[in-house]
Amino acid sequence: MNPFAHLEESLSASRIGTYLRCPLRYYFRYVEHRPDERVGAALLLGIAVDQAMKQAVHTAMEGRESVTPEEYFIEAFEKVVEGARAPIKWPARYDQQGTLDLGQRLVEALSDVLLTEERLQRIVAWDVPFAVPLLDEQGQPEIPTPIVGIFDFVEEHEGGLVPLELKTASNRTQYLPDHLQRDVQASIYAMAAMTMGSTEEPRVRYVSAVKLKKPEVIESESTCAPDQLRWIRGVITGVDRAIRTGEFVARPSTIECGACPFTTACATSSGLASGKRAELFRS
Repeated sequence: MNPFAHLEESLSASRIGTYLRCPLRYYFRYVEHRPDERVGAALLLGIAVDQAMKQAVHTAMEGRESVTPEEYFIEAFEKVVEGARAPIKWPARYDQQGTLDLGQRLVEALSDVLLTEERLQRIVAWDVPFAVPLLDEQGQPEIPTPIVGIFDFVEEHEGGLVPLELKTASNRTQYLPDHLQRDVQASIYAMAAMTMGSTEEPRVRYVSAVKLKKPEVIESESTCAPDQLRWIRGVITGVDRAIRTGEFVARPSTIECGACPFTTACATSSGLASGKRAELFRS
């Protein structure tokens, strides 16, 4: 195992978010490449909804609508459940069938927003990758690797190209502008939108389906104001520095520990991770 391999790869919003949630979780996933001990049903649900809606948009744009979005979701959900590489943790409220039913309702609600004739005419691409170098005032890289990610969709909006992100949300406020201003992924994606050459203020639009008994779809926007840009640049450079110096101390949290895929590894590694850290990152 090359303990430095992860340093040679690009940073992504998900990697940065993983480190911020818990540096030790980052260590298990990206340094040790340790398999997950369990996978959350919410993650699988979000993946299946994403895949189903992109397939539905694609076929609708081509004039092929013989398969419903709900049917696409059932197929995608069955595949991600079957392909899960760790035991699935189902939430208390929903078993597998309940999660399947919820997903179909989420897809139905999203279809009413994304599959309108007006929306389909605006969408120009989906699964659009980006790679943004983080440059200082002299145009020199602040960190060795670019920040990478993938926009779910790109649409024409008010004279420019605007990324469109598809989300499933646990509550109504999760993807509203006030929350997005200090959301790491939203800020990185808004920063990346600045490279698209839009004539309008760079921004990212969000379509989020709230996981209620009767799902609601909320549309919102995230921009990257100067203070937000300074904040996210500081977050990125701080995380990059900490990763490169091997700072992988556990960060206990009631919420994050409950959803951690490395619970057992964390519980049995007390003191071990710091020893590995000193060995792997000794200059």
